[in-house]
Amino acid sequence: MKAKKIIIIALSALVVALIVALVSVSIAAGNENLSIAEYFAKIAKNEKLDESTLVTINGEEKSIESFEKLIRVYSALDAVFDSEKLENEFNQFVDAQLLTQEAQRRGITASRDEIQEQLDYQKESFLLALEGGDEIAKMFVDIYNGLGMTVEEYYASDEAYQYYYDLMCMNTLLKQEAEQKGITAEEARTSLLTRLRGSAKIEVNLEKLNLLKKEADEVAAKTAERLAEKSAAVTE
Repeated sequence: MKAKKIIIIALSALVVALIVALVSVSIAAGNENLSIAEYFAKIAKNEKLDESTLVTINGEEKSIESFEKLIRVYSALDAVFDSEKLENEFNQFVDAQLLTQEAQRRGITASRDEIQEQLDYQKESFLLALEGGDEIAKMFVDIYNGLGMTVEEYYASDEAYQYYYDLMCMNTLLKQEAEQKGITAEEARTSLLTRLRGSAKIEVNLEKLNLLKKEADEVAAKTAERLAEKSAAVTE
């Protein structure tokens, strides 16, 4: 159970890195028989993505581009990612930004040694799961290969470093909040986010968000159709 939890954390880092910095994804029709690695190799040409602002959080502008990439990444993984799931991801993204900003405001940091220790631990856990035949781990290795990088190269990347830096700062923030109030970390997260959302200046481009949700539903429908065709072909 612990290994599974570790893998989820490690893969979350990979997904964040993928959608924020590593690749712009465009899924072409007729690719349903390609491996994940082949998907990413074939779509390396990219399509032009919208770089306009989707949300401004306390003056920090975040573009729509990362969420367009997210839709395409899920499609490449044959995962149905509709508007409801996109909205959940969007809300979690805003929450993470608020917590990161609060950690910065309080002067919370993490040392390079602490981050490197966490990176080494997560990499080792990932490789152990891979050695044990974990299917999710193998799937993400395919993605690494499609991007022309190894597991080791990902955990040595600036993107992985920044992800774990932010994560460790947020965890420290929640731990401090929990200890001060004598509550659990999860309760501290809920309480703190309620307060932060109440005082934050969050400006959402609703027109862009609605267009993004429409795109998510259209891509999700095509993905579901593709999966149904695969399933029917297997049963024949």
